[in-house]
Amino acid sequence: MQAAARLIEKVKSRHDDDVIDRANYVYTATMFGMFATITMAKQYVGEPLQCWIPPEFKGWWEKYSESYCFVENTYYANIHEKLPDSKADRESRELQYYQWVGFMMIGQMIFFILPKAVWNSLNLKTGLNIQSLISTSKLTLKKGNNAVIKDNTKDDIQKASEYMKTLHRFNKDRISTQSRKPLNAKFWNGYITKLYLLFKVINLFNSIIQLYALNRFLGPKYTFWGYGLLMDLLQGKQWQESGHFPRVTYCDVDVRLPGDVVAQYTLQCVLAINMFNEKIYIFIWFWLFGLSILNFLNLCNWIFLVLSEKNAIKFVQTQLAYKNVDLDSVKTKEFMGSYLYLDAVTTLRLVQLNCGDFVSSDLISYLYKDYAPVIEETKSEPELPVEAKVPPMLQSDPEKQAPIHFH
Repeated sequence: MQAAARLIEKVKSRHDDDVIDRANYVYTATMFGMFATITMAKQYVGEPLQCWIPPEFKGWWEKYSESYCFVENTYYANIHEKLPDSKADRESRELQYYQWVGFMMIGQMIFFILPKAVWNSLNLKTGLNIQSLISTSKLTLKKGNNAVIKDNTKDDIQKASEYMKTLHRFNKDRISTQSRKPLNAKFWNGYITKLYLLFKVINLFNSIIQLYALNRFLGPKYTFWGYGLLMDLLQGKQWQESGHFPRVTYCDVDVRLPGDVVAQYTLQCVLAINMFNEKIYIFIWFWLFGLSILNFLNLCNWIFLVLSEKNAIKFVQTQLAYKNVDLDSVKTKEFMGSYLYLDAVTTLRLVQLNCGDFVSSDLISYLYKDYAPVIEETKSEPELPVEAKVPPMLQSDPEKQAPIHFH
């Protein structure tokens, strides 16, 4: 539990992602942690199972029998049907999950936190701390809400823009370093963006796999377990008929009597915890189903944003327009191609999602102010005549050419 608590503290909401990502590692993980606490408190502090025992069981025999039945599983049989005769038939009806529900939920919580931990670790290795950038931007937003944006947040915006310039140099140096190896250069171009998309792919597969495992574990008779169970309840089909999360089960207890005689007692037990498990797991099933759909749509949206050059140009143009900088598509594309790169656009989108257009437009405008003078200086350089660009030995006048000797 302490290790899980440290992991939660490490990946608590960092706002270097979007709300769907936080729905996975914050809201869903918190939900599983809360349900695990409830079920484990009921199991190990309260009385999860109580049995109707024979009159000859006195004192500690009752406590022993109930503890034995809780640990060794109970089996379900309809109260109106005959109990199975063979041991194999009874074992096939055993409920093998209720002791492990709390531990399973802790495991599910950890699996929803792990993708975020991977994203954090790989993100830090890129050399740019997106969390620091967005934290600085959010500080700017808070100051802006206090109506002191002009003076007090200028340094914060400049600091955030320095992070973005660092990202620009990072991408430029990394790509130029790998330029002799085209495959490596192609890989490193947009490295942070690819990591972020990988993070979303892992979230999607995690939610789908957990939904599938839940469906197979709890309700193999239904293709959609949660929906099928909910329909049973709405149609008045209770656990006595369906057998799902039964409240009344049976347990066989072998007792050694004097004279080396082993007697078997069949106890009828009440699993009160299953009343909670039923409602909790119906809620979890629908939550995971909805989360899987959101993860899929969110991944598709981000793939579109990354692949659509037109959309990226429109995003940068809109942000600059907030600061009265009007650029056509060609100039915007030049600005993005020579200064922003794919990773910078992705990072700016995250700033915009977490801090709003006010801060992201300020940040882009500072970057453009740093970029514009370089372009103007390049354009202002006098154009040399063609001959001036050609080395003397390659100029067209044959009389001025030095003879070339072959040895």
